Amino acid sequence: MNTGLWITVSTGGLIGFLLVLSFFLKKFGGYAPGWRIRCAACNAHRPAAEAGIVRVAAMGTKHTIAGCPSCGKVGHAIIERDPGEPATIESGTNAPPQQ
Repeated sequence: MNTGLWITVSTGGLIGFLLVLSFFLKKFGGYAPGWRIRCAACNAHRPAAEAGIVRVAAMGTKHTIAGCPSCGKVGHAIIERDPGEPATIESGTNAPPQQ
């Protein structure tokens, strides 16, 4: 396959994927079952999907920069598992739900 053609096809596929993802996020918001985002400054938290975050089969904690609706600061935020929700196979762990 010609390299120029491959680059054109793969770039078109990537742009198509990003357009579909953008439409999905605008229409439905984020998708992150069992995850929350927490402000490092004031410890306020909310569901990650409410903040427009997509996390599927993810593991570990992620640190990012985000705005906090509670304190109004833009700064360090932590995306972590919501301890109030039981872990499921869909949310990235094989642990059974806690009772």
